[in-house]
Amino acid sequence: MFLTWAGLLWGGVAAAEPMHVRAVASPPETLQKLTGKRAIRLYWDAGWPESLGPATVELKTSSGWKAIGSGVEPGWLSKPLPRESQLRVIQGGQASAAVWATWGLDAQGVARLGWPELLPGAQVADIIADGDKGAWVALLEGGLVYADKTAFPVQAFGVFEGLPSPQVNALLLDGEQLWVATGDGLALVVEGRVTQVWDLSLSDPWVQALGGSSADLFIGTYHGLDRLQDRLTPLLSTHSVFSITVGRDGRFWAGYEGVYGLPEGEPIEGVNPDLNIWDSDHYAPDRVLLATDTVGVLQLKSGVLSQFWMSKSGATYALERQRGVLYVAADTQGLVALNGSQVEKRWTRAQGLPGDSVTEVAAGPSGRLWVGTDQGLALLRPKTDTIAAWRLAGGAAGIGVSQVSASKKGAWVATDLGLAHIGEVPGRYKDALAIPGPVLGVQEQHAGRSLWVLTPENAYRVRPSGLERLPLPARTERLAVSGGSTWLAGETGLYRHDGGLDRFVATSITGPVLDLSVAPSGLLWVLQDGYLSAVDAAGSRRDYLQASQGEGLRACGAGTFVWGNQGLELVNVSSGEVSVFPALAQIQVLDLVCEQGNTWVLTTQGLVAFPDGGLLYGVPELSTLGEIRGLDLDDEGRAWIMGEGGVALYPLR
Repeated sequence: MFLTWAGLLWGGVAAAEPMHVRAVASPPETLQKLTGKRAIRLYWDAGWPESLGPATVELKTSSGWKAIGSGVEPGWLSKPLPRESQLRVIQGGQASAAVWATWGLDAQGVARLGWPELLPGAQVADIIADGDKGAWVALLEGGLVYADKTAFPVQAFGVFEGLPSPQVNALLLDGEQLWVATGDGLALVVEGRVTQVWDLSLSDPWVQALGGSSADLFIGTYHGLDRLQDRLTPLLSTHSVFSITVGRDGRFWAGYEGVYGLPEGEPIEGVNPDLNIWDSDHYAPDRVLLATDTVGVLQLKSGVLSQFWMSKSGATYALERQRGVLYVAADTQGLVALNGSQVEKRWTRAQGLPGDSVTEVAAGPSGRLWVGTDQGLALLRPKTDTIAAWRLAGGAAGIGVSQVSASKKGAWVATDLGLAHIGEVPGRYKDALAIPGPVLGVQEQHAGRSLWVLTPENAYRVRPSGLERLPLPARTERLAVSGGSTWLAGETGLYRHDGGLDRFVATSITGPVLDLSVAPSGLLWVLQDGYLSAVDAAGSRRDYLQASQGEGLRACGAGTFVWGNQGLELVNVSSGEVSVFPALAQIQVLDLVCEQGNTWVLTTQGLVAFPDGGLLYGVPELSTLGEIRGLDLDDEGRAWIMGEGGVALYPLR
C-alpha cells in the first residue's frame, strides 16, 4: 500500500511497521462457547503489489513479548488465547503497534452463531456473478458471502475473515482477485484471505463504487474518486461516486454529480449534475440508459436527456439487459421487466421475492437473474417466474428485533420478518418458524412445554401437539409470561389468558400500557402514563403513584426500576418509596436488566453496572443496530441488545 504505509518507498530503501493490524477472536460455534479462551486470527497488509514476505507474531506476557507464530502470513490463526491478549506483528525488522483482540460479537457475529450456512445480513448492496457457478454478494452490515447456484448454504466473510468493516457496499471480481468496498476502506481478497487494506490514503474511507481492473482500478468514495495503478492518485474530489460502469466509447462512466468519463474525468454532455446516477445501460452506439434515485430511468441520446421510464417512487438502482429485456431494480416497486419503455412484468414479495424493495439485479446462470432485496437474496428464472430465495439467519443484520428468549442451547428471536432461532431448533417447536412476521414477542412457559408468540394480528401457542392461533381481544404490542399466566398489553389495556375459556380476557387495567415486566416473585408490573401497577396471577392490582412519568420498567429483586425523561428511579415494593440515581441524570437510559446482585443499565454511552461504583463497560458497536429496542439477560449471563437493525450478543461474565 502506498500512502498509508508511512515512510515506505517501493523499490527504495526505507521500511515501516506493518500496517492495518487487526486481531479478531474466532466466533464460537455455540452459545455455550461464547466465553472462555478463543483462537485469534490476525491480519495486516501483505504489501501491494509486491509481497513483503512472512512475518512473526508476538504475544505480550508478564515478562515481555513472546513469539507464538513465525513465518506466517495475513489470516494466521493462533491457539486459543484469553480475552485480555495483546499481540503485535514483526515484519522486515519492524514491529507494529500492539493491538487488543476484538472479542465481542456484533449483529453479524450473532447471525453466524449456530447458522453458518444462512445469510448473515438482510440488505443486499451489490452482486457479482462468478460465471455459472455462483455469485459474490455484498451485504449492508452483513459482510460478504459467496452463494452457490445449486445449494443454499453460503460461505460468509466478515471481520473475522479480515474485512475492515461488515458494511460492504460494492464488489469487483478480476480473476482470482476480489476487491471489496466497505464502510471503512477498500479490501483486497486473494484466495479467500484479505491481504491489503486502503483507508486513510483514499479520498474517503467510505468506498461505494468500483470499476476497472486490478492493474487499473477506479475507487469511488463518499467524497471523491481515486485511481490505483502502481500508485494511488485522486481524480475527482468533493462529491459522492455512486457507480462506475463500462461504456461503448471505451471509457468508464462514473456517476458523480451527473456522469463523468474516466480516466480523463470530463463531464458527459447533457446530464444534469444534480442527478445521482446508480447504473447505466449502453444498449446502442448512441443511446445510454441511466438509473437515478429520483426520476427513474433516463435516456441519453446524442447529448440530449429524456424520460424513459419512471416508477411511483422514482428510485431505480440497477439495470440488467438480458435477451432484449431490460430488468430494473426499482426499489419499493420491486423488479420490473421493460419491453421498450413499457412494463412487461413485475416481481415483488407477492411473487416470491424475499422483499418488495429491490436494490440490485445481475445476470445469473442459464438465463436466470440474481436479485438483491432489502430482505435477502434470490435467484429468478423470468420465463417461468421460478424464484429460489436464500434463508436469513436468526440474528441477520438489517432485520429489526423486538425480543429475545434465550436458554443454554439457543435463543428464540422475534424479528420484523418472523420468528427465528439461533442454534438447533427444538423439535417440539418446529412449527413456530412458520409464523409470519412481524413478531413482537416470544416467551416459553411451563418449563419449556409451550411457546407463546405475539404478532400484530394474533397470539400463537406452540406445543408438541402443534400450533394454535388465538385471536387478539384488541391490538396488543407486548407479551409477558409469569408462571402459569400469559399477559398481553397494548393501547387499550392489559389482558390475561384464561385457561378455562382458552382465550384472553380483559383485566382492570385499561388505557395505554407502556411496558410490562415480571418480577422474580412472579408478580407482573405494568407501566402506564404516570403510575405503576403490580398485578398478581388472579388479576388483583396495587397502584404505585410516587414514581415519575416513565418510558420503561424492569422488575428486579431489589425493587422495580423506572426510567424516562427524569432519569432512573427505583421503587420499593413494600413502601412505595422512590430512590433516584444522580449519576445517570444526564445520561439517556435505554433499558435495564438485573443479574446476581448487579444491575446492568444500557445507556447511549455503554453498560453501567451497579453497585460496582457506576463503572462503564464497553458494549458491541451499537450504531449498526439503529434505534435500540431493548436489552435482555439470559440465565448464562449473556446480554442481548436488540434494535431496528438486528441483535448484538455480549457476554457479561
